[in-house]
Amino acid sequence: MINYEGKLNVTDDEEIAFKNQLEELTEEARVAAEAKRKLEQDLKIAENPIKAKERDMKILRTEIKNSQKKLTSARRRLDQARNDILESQGNAAEEERTRTRKIAETETDLARAKERVAPLKEQVYKLLREYEDLEGPKNTAEEAHNGTERQLNAVKNKIRSLQSEAGGGNKSLAMFGPKCGPLYEVGLLN
Repeated sequence: MINYEGKLNVTDDEEIAFKNQLEELTEEARVAAEAKRKLEQDLKIAENPIKAKERDMKILRTEIKNSQKKLTSARRRLDQARNDILESQGNAAEEERTRTRKIAETETDLARAKERVAPLKEQVYKLLREYEDLEGPKNTAEEAHNGTERQLNAVKNKIRSLQSEAGGGNKSLAMFGPKCGPLYEVGLLN
Protein backbone atom coordinates (compact mmCIF):
# COMPACT_ATOMS: atom_id res chain seq x y z
CA MET A 1 0.00 0.00 0.00
CA ILE A 2 1.19 3.45 -0.80
CA ASN A 3 1.28 6.02 1.93
CA TYR A 4 -0.43 9.01 0.39
CA GLU A 5 -0.28 11.27 3.42
CA GLY A 6 3.39 11.67 3.20
CA LYS A 7 3.23 12.34 -0.50
CA LEU A 8 0.79 15.22 -0.43
CA ASN A 9 3.61 17.60 -0.94
CA VAL A 10 4.55 16.36 -4.35
CA THR A 11 5.88 18.06 -7.38
CA ASP A 12 4.00 18.59 -10.60
CA ASP A 13 5.91 15.85 -12.31
CA GLU A 14 5.08 13.42 -9.59
CA GLU A 15 1.48 14.56 -9.69
CA ILE A 16 1.36 14.07 -13.43
CA ALA A 17 2.94 10.69 -13.00
CA PHE A 18 0.33 9.84 -10.37
CA LYS A 19 -2.42 11.11 -12.64
CA ASN A 20 -1.06 9.12 -15.52
CA GLN A 21 -0.77 6.10 -13.32
CA LEU A 22 -4.30 6.76 -12.03
CA GLU A 23 -5.62 7.09 -15.61
CA GLU A 24 -3.82 3.93 -16.59
CA LEU A 25 -5.29 2.13 -13.62
CA THR A 26 -8.73 3.60 -14.34
CA GLU A 27 -8.45 2.56 -17.96
CA GLU A 28 -7.24 -0.82 -16.88
CA ALA A 29 -10.19 -1.10 -14.44
CA ARG A 30 -12.59 0.01 -17.19
CA VAL A 31 -11.12 -2.54 -19.61
CA ALA A 32 -11.26 -5.16 -16.87
CA ALA A 33 -14.90 -4.20 -16.11
CA GLU A 34 -15.72 -4.33 -19.83
CA ALA A 35 -13.97 -7.69 -20.10
CA LYS A 36 -15.84 -8.85 -16.99
CA ARG A 37 -19.15 -7.70 -18.46
CA LYS A 38 -18.35 -9.40 -21.76
CA LEU A 39 -17.28 -12.56 -19.97
CA GLU A 40 -20.47 -12.49 -17.88
CA GLN A 41 -22.50 -12.14 -21.09
CA ASP A 42 -20.52 -14.96 -22.67
CA LEU A 43 -21.06 -17.01 -19.52
CA LYS A 44 -24.77 -16.24 -19.59
CA ILE A 45 -24.95 -17.18 -23.28
CA ALA A 46 -22.93 -20.31 -22.55
CA GLU A 47 -25.16 -21.15 -19.55
CA ASN A 48 -28.43 -20.72 -21.54
CA PRO A 49 -28.15 -24.15 -23.21
CA ILE A 50 -27.17 -25.63 -19.84
CA LYS A 51 -30.22 -24.05 -18.18
CA ALA A 52 -32.39 -25.25 -21.05
CA LYS A 53 -30.96 -28.74 -20.62
CA GLU A 54 -31.53 -28.54 -16.86
CA ARG A 55 -35.18 -27.57 -17.52
CA ASP A 56 -35.46 -30.42 -19.98
CA MET A 57 -33.91 -32.76 -17.42
CA LYS A 58 -36.38 -31.56 -14.79
CA ILE A 59 -39.25 -32.21 -17.21
CA LEU A 60 -37.77 -35.61 -18.05
CA ARG A 61 -37.44 -36.46 -14.34
CA THR A 62 -41.12 -35.56 -13.86
CA GLU A 63 -42.03 -37.67 -16.88
CA ILE A 64 -39.92 -40.55 -15.53
CA LYS A 65 -41.71 -40.34 -12.17
CA ASN A 66 -45.10 -40.30 -13.91
CA SER A 67 -44.02 -43.16 -16.17
CA GLN A 68 -42.84 -45.16 -13.17
CA LYS A 69 -46.20 -44.56 -11.47
CA LYS A 70 -47.99 -45.64 -14.64
CA LEU A 71 -45.72 -48.68 -14.92
CA THR A 72 -46.44 -49.64 -11.31
CA SER A 73 -50.17 -49.18 -11.91
CA ALA A 74 -50.00 -51.16 -15.16
CA ARG A 75 -48.12 -53.98 -13.42
CA ARG A 76 -50.75 -54.01 -10.67
CA ARG A 77 -53.53 -54.19 -13.27
CA LEU A 78 -51.63 -56.88 -15.18
CA ASP A 79 -51.23 -58.95 -12.00
CA GLN A 80 -54.93 -58.49 -11.22
CA ALA A 81 -55.90 -59.48 -14.77
CA ARG A 82 -53.57 -62.49 -14.58
CA ASN A 83 -55.13 -63.53 -11.25
CA ASP A 84 -58.62 -63.04 -12.70
CA ILE A 85 -57.75 -65.19 -15.72
CA LEU A 86 -56.28 -67.91 -13.53
CA GLU A 87 -59.32 -67.76 -11.27
CA SER A 88 -61.72 -67.86 -14.20
CA GLN A 89 -59.85 -70.82 -15.68
CA GLY A 90 -60.25 -72.59 -12.36
CA ASN A 91 -63.91 -71.58 -12.32
CA ALA A 92 -64.32 -72.65 -15.95
CA ALA A 93 -62.92 -76.08 -15.16
CA GLU A 94 -65.21 -76.35 -12.12
CA GLU A 95 -68.17 -75.17 -14.18
CA GLU A 96 -67.34 -77.75 -16.86
CA ARG A 97 -67.23 -80.51 -14.23
CA THR A 98 -70.55 -79.30 -12.79
CA ARG A 99 -72.10 -79.11 -16.26
CA THR A 100 -70.86 -82.63 -17.12
CA ARG A 101 -72.21 -83.98 -13.82
CA LYS A 102 -75.60 -82.32 -14.42
CA ILE A 103 -75.74 -83.72 -17.97
CA ALA A 104 -75.00 -87.21 -16.65
CA GLU A 105 -77.67 -86.83 -13.94
CA THR A 106 -80.20 -85.55 -16.48
CA GLU A 107 -79.46 -88.45 -18.85
CA THR A 108 -79.89 -90.91 -15.97
CA ASP A 109 -83.17 -89.26 -14.95
CA LEU A 110 -84.34 -89.34 -18.57
CA ALA A 111 -83.53 -93.06 -18.88
CA ARG A 112 -85.43 -93.77 -15.64
CA ALA A 113 -88.36 -91.70 -16.83
CA LYS A 114 -88.42 -93.59 -20.14
CA GLU A 115 -88.45 -96.86 -18.21
CA ARG A 116 -91.44 -95.66 -16.17
CA VAL A 117 -93.24 -94.13 -19.17
CA ALA A 118 -93.27 -97.29 -21.32
CA PRO A 119 -95.50 -99.33 -18.92
CA LEU A 120 -97.69 -96.29 -18.24
CA LYS A 121 -98.05 -95.70 -21.96
CA GLU A 122 -99.11 -99.31 -22.47
CA GLN A 123 -101.59 -99.05 -19.60
CA VAL A 124 -103.05 -95.82 -21.03
CA TYR A 125 -103.51 -97.48 -24.45
CA LYS A 126 -105.15 -100.50 -22.79
CA LEU A 127 -107.54 -98.30 -20.77
CA LEU A 128 -108.30 -96.23 -23.88
CA ARG A 129 -109.23 -99.38 -25.82
CA GLU A 130 -111.40 -100.57 -22.93
CA TYR A 131 -113.05 -97.16 -22.76
CA GLU A 132 -113.69 -97.16 -26.49
CA ASP A 133 -115.08 -100.71 -26.21
CA LEU A 134 -117.46 -99.56 -23.45
CA GLU A 135 -118.26 -96.20 -25.02
CA GLY A 136 -120.32 -97.64 -27.90
CA PRO A 137 -122.70 -99.77 -25.75
CA LYS A 138 -122.95 -96.97 -23.19
CA ASN A 139 -123.98 -94.47 -25.85
CA THR A 140 -126.52 -96.94 -27.22
CA ALA A 141 -127.93 -97.56 -23.72
CA GLU A 142 -128.11 -93.81 -23.05
CA GLU A 143 -129.96 -93.23 -26.33
CA ALA A 144 -132.41 -96.06 -25.52
CA HIS A 145 -132.93 -94.69 -22.01
CA ASN A 146 -133.50 -91.16 -23.32
CA GLY A 147 -135.94 -92.48 -25.95
CA THR A 148 -137.86 -94.44 -23.31
CA GLU A 149 -137.95 -91.34 -21.05
CA ARG A 150 -139.39 -89.28 -23.92
CA GLN A 151 -142.02 -91.95 -24.61
CA LEU A 152 -142.92 -92.14 -20.91
CA ASN A 153 -143.27 -88.35 -20.71
CA ALA A 154 -145.44 -88.39 -23.84
CA VAL A 155 -147.69 -91.05 -22.31
CA LYS A 156 -147.95 -89.12 -19.01
CA ASN A 157 -148.89 -85.98 -20.89
CA LYS A 158 -151.50 -87.89 -22.90
CA ILE A 159 -152.99 -89.38 -19.71
CA ARG A 160 -153.21 -85.98 -18.05
CA SER A 161 -154.87 -84.51 -21.07
CA LEU A 162 -157.36 -87.40 -21.16
CA GLN A 163 -158.08 -86.98 -17.45
CA SER A 164 -158.74 -83.33 -17.90
CA GLU A 165 -161.19 -83.95 -20.82
CA ALA A 166 -164.73 -85.01 -20.36
CA GLY A 167 -165.23 -83.58 -16.97
CA GLY A 168 -162.09 -84.99 -15.45
CA GLY A 169 -161.58 -88.11 -13.48
CA ASN A 170 -160.86 -91.50 -14.85
CA LYS A 171 -163.91 -91.72 -17.17
CA SER A 172 -161.99 -90.88 -20.28
CA LEU A 173 -159.41 -93.46 -19.29
CA ALA A 174 -161.97 -96.19 -19.63
CA MET A 175 -160.96 -96.56 -23.24
CA PHE A 176 -157.80 -98.33 -22.04
CA GLY A 177 -159.92 -101.08 -20.57
CA PRO A 178 -158.11 -103.79 -18.67
CA LYS A 179 -154.78 -101.94 -19.13
CA CYS A 180 -155.72 -99.34 -16.51
CA GLY A 181 -154.67 -101.61 -13.64
CA PRO A 182 -151.05 -101.93 -14.79
CA LEU A 183 -150.95 -98.14 -15.41
CA TYR A 184 -151.84 -97.58 -11.75
CA GLU A 185 -149.19 -100.06 -10.68
CA VAL A 186 -146.38 -98.34 -12.56
CA GLY A 187 -147.52 -94.99 -11.20
CA LEU A 188 -148.76 -93.43 -14.40
CA LEU A 189 -152.22 -92.94 -12.96
CA ASN A 190 -152.83 -91.26 -9.65
